[in-house]
Amino acid sequence: SCLSGYLKKHDHKVYLLFDHLFFNKSYFRNEKIKKLFSIEGEFINKIKEIQPDLIGFSVVTANYQWALEKARLFKKHFNIPIIFGGPHPTIVPQDVISNSQVDMVAIGEAEESLLELADSDFKRKDTRGIWFKHNGKIFKNPIMPLEQNLDKYPFPDDNLFYEQLPPSYRLTPTVMTSRGCPFSCTYCGNQTMQKLYKGAGDFHWVRQRSVANVISELLWRKGQHGSKHFIFMDDIFSSKLEWLREFVQQYKDKIRLPFNCLSHPNIVQEETIKLLKEAGCILIDFGLQTGCPKIRKEVLNRNEDNDKVVKITQFCKKYKLNFAVDCILNIPFDNEQTIKESIIFYNSIRPNIINCFKLLYFPGTKIIEIAKKAGIINEKDEEMIVKGQRNRYASMGINNDKTLDDYQKYAFLLTAMPLLPKKLVEKIINNNKLFAITGNFPSCLLVFIKVAVQLKAGFGFIFFNVIKNEIFYLKQYSKNKKVLL
Repeated sequence: SCLSGYLKKHDHKVYLLFDHLFFNKSYFRNEKIKKLFSIEGEFINKIKEIQPDLIGFSVVTANYQWALEKARLFKKHFNIPIIFGGPHPTIVPQDVISNSQVDMVAIGEAEESLLELADSDFKRKDTRGIWFKHNGKIFKNPIMPLEQNLDKYPFPDDNLFYEQLPPSYRLTPTVMTSRGCPFSCTYCGNQTMQKLYKGAGDFHWVRQRSVANVISELLWRKGQHGSKHFIFMDDIFSSKLEWLREFVQQYKDKIRLPFNCLSHPNIVQEETIKLLKEAGCILIDFGLQTGCPKIRKEVLNRNEDNDKVVKITQFCKKYKLNFAVDCILNIPFDNEQTIKESIIFYNSIRPNIINCFKLLYFPGTKIIEIAKKAGIINEKDEEMIVKGQRNRYASMGINNDKTLDDYQKYAFLLTAMPLLPKKLVEKIINNNKLFAITGNFPSCLLVFIKVAVQLKAGFGFIFFNVIKNEIFYLKQYSKNKKVLL
């Protein structure tokens, strides 16, 4: 939507093809049923109708194989150049452009590159930030320097997909007030992106839009789309207190809607929590990932200490601001002792939500080398991570039975912790039999626990949005297929 907004501002036409991924999502996947709900025929008909000059795919590691599959389909029917952009192609452009169905790869933030390319009728082979494949040769152009003034860009073109997406995307939209993250966690692609831009001119990696620009977007969304709740998806929301003070004042005066955001214990101060609560923040999420300082520092390259985390969470409780923490399981060198240490720490700070995830390995990240040293993955596994093969992309299923066990063993107790009395959790931790039982609950029960926790924290709308979204997609599919459900 950012790219579309910028291209449309310069008089180019942009269209969207959206795949509902029926029965092919992380929370429900069935290979046989998904084939019955394929919309590939609609894609082909739409491309025939539009007659585009370029077909683009926004690609992350998780959808890389999907993108290759669809690009292969389009190449069978059309002689239209195809470009892949986004985090995955940016980090492993050589692998991506080696696929016969990919003609170009956009590297890094692509507004300026794509505009320069479009202005040349998609023929300019020296466009910065674009790799080209032509007559068997690959033209590897240098990356485009980072734009420092984010106010230069128009608001994201959400109208591009609102007709194809459910109302929840209008009512609870995601908003970015900045770009870039000041940290370099080993499991995150942010560290690799920073390296790519070194030598591409003077720049600040973390860039912040002006308060006036952000408020204008929020007013636009509130007025045009009837937005009721904003989700700020900055890696770190408001790292500068001066910016936050101005933002909160204007937000209270002009917006007055609930929101949630992400932050980091090393950046947040007491005044930060106080200001966020005043503005209407109902949840702040800290990506802590583990309660064990040794694993956090030595494996994940996160340097916040537990005393600092305790202090920040006490401020949250003081100002009655709900907080969540993220917890990654299957971390290299994590074991039952360090995970128990995490559980004990989480129980001491008592978050309103604990989001548990399996560790995902992204290409080019330092965690891959650490996992090799731990004997969890090997060279072949790394090749499959680069190719976005699902069974290797996630840590589950790689070589070693331990990677299958940690999430199953500990996710239930961690997720359910906000619903359980503190003393009961202590009893479970100290009783090996009770502790073992919590790792043997069926995985389907975890869904209900997550819903109960979200309801208690005032975030139940997320679960209900998922159900409403699926119903919406089925209705859209029925309408397009002219099938009576």
